[in-house]
Amino acid sequence: LETLRLRGCFKLSDAALISLAEARGAGLRELQLSGNSQLGRPALAALSAHCAGSLRALRLEDCDQLGAEALLPLRQLARLEELSLGGICLLSDAVLAELAHSFGPQLQLLCLRGCSLVGPAGVVSLAALCHNLLDLDLEGVELLTDDAAIAIGEAAPGLARLVLKGCVQLSDRAVLSICAAGCPLSRLSLNKIPALSDASLVALRKHCADSLRWLDVSWCRGCTDHGLGGLVDACAQLEELVLWGCSELTPFFFDGHSNDALKIVGRF
Repeated sequence: LETLRLRGCFKLSDAALISLAEARGAGLRELQLSGNSQLGRPALAALSAHCAGSLRALRLEDCDQLGAEALLPLRQLARLEELSLGGICLLSDAVLAELAHSFGPQLQLLCLRGCSLVGPAGVVSLAALCHNLLDLDLEGVELLTDDAAIAIGEAAPGLARLVLKGCVQLSDRAVLSICAAGCPLSRLSLNKIPALSDASLVALRKHCADSLRWLDVSWCRGCTDHGLGGLVDACAQLEELVLWGCSELTPFFFDGHSNDALKIVGRF
């Protein structure tokens, strides 16, 4: 057994997971535990101890009952390359920094979706240690600041997928810096960033025209026909553009850009 996914198994107890870890943990390379409402620190400690030598990917998601301290046993998973803590809403900066010290250098994928207590200090800790990130999801990390986002862009030059949806404190300054850092962004979500304007679209056009394949600028009402049109015309690889809530756009953009193969989602 190398891959195990347990999603929504809300009756699964710590005792069962401890038994599973003892019997099969040494061979597991990928583990997903999502929506497991009885999951606690004893099970995470057992899984971490028995899977430390083999586990490469862990998705521990939407377990609202887990406090930040309950995640500390994960420090033993020093060989992790992919980690999702999406929906672990009590995750703190201090615990995130502890985890980053353990497996940050080889981490390639990190999801912190909905980790609303994570702030600039935690993200800066990541930037200091996670230089090989290719995929980073910070959706709903509302405390994220421009400076912290800039630190990530500068520290992870290989970043190809970045989700900043709902990071409401960000501005064009963060996007400009991330683009200028040379990240080969292919998938980017800037959904619900109120301060975003055409300046960010110009930066994407200038630095990411050869790599960008998917972009979400839904509810970014500072983006205009001209800004989006220039970006779409320049990004020959762009396959899909998501525009929910962009009611200020007009037929001048929708009918005027030159990328006939582009799929636009959310026009109506």
